[in-house]
Amino acid sequence: MGTDEYYGYIKGYPRYDISFDYFRRASYKNHPGSFYMMAKLYINGFVGSKSNDELKEAFKYLNTAIEYGNVAAINTMGLLYLNGTYPVKKDINTAIEFFEKASSKDYPYAYNNLGKICEDEKDYKKAFDYYLVSADSGESWAANKIGDFYRKGVVGKKDLKKAFEYYTVSSESPKFILCPWSKYNLAKYFYECGNLEIGVKQDINMAVELLEDVSDELVEAKEELIRLKNMQM
Repeated sequence: MGTDEYYGYIKGYPRYDISFDYFRRASYKNHPGSFYMMAKLYINGFVGSKSNDELKEAFKYLNTAIEYGNVAAINTMGLLYLNGTYPVKKDINTAIEFFEKASSKDYPYAYNNLGKICEDEKDYKKAFDYYLVSADSGESWAANKIGDFYRKGVVGKKDLKKAFEYYTVSSESPKFILCPWSKYNLAKYFYECGNLEIGVKQDINMAVELLEDVSDELVEAKEELIRLKNMQM
């Protein structure tokens, strides 16, 4: 019930306070995921006001979840150290240790975080390798990233066929984990004009459909959608 309320499956929108209450009840039975979710709700400010006392409580919840072996909590602890979120001080080396521990359990978001660190350091090959592991597990954000790398030729030659394939993988993810940029990229760089070289025919209607799906999340998609609809008039 806590998860259903968190993602808004029951009412069509999230009810975080109710979700937190369900997770708190589950924590009384030592459910590992409940400690992680309560921490997440505090850290993201979905419950409370991100006060120092609440962040301390979240830190305690994360440590409990980690003791129970919750891999998402391990990754989130890395994010606390990466960003210097109270009550910890920023420490990129400690953050990497947590991300590596989570990635050893094949947690895709840990690979994403390691990739982002490498990308920020302009080690694009290593970033690509981390993103690829996550993308090949079907993770939407990473699949879109790999699509970008192939489309722009960030590592090696441009490969529009592979870019299209990874954008498509990303775009087919469930909405609550979907990276909206993948649908934007498919619409703008492939369906709007087509690409016969890789067998993609021009399909303005498909481009419009993809942009409509993410226009509420991306200003760029909304602007592109208006332009395409004007072309159709």
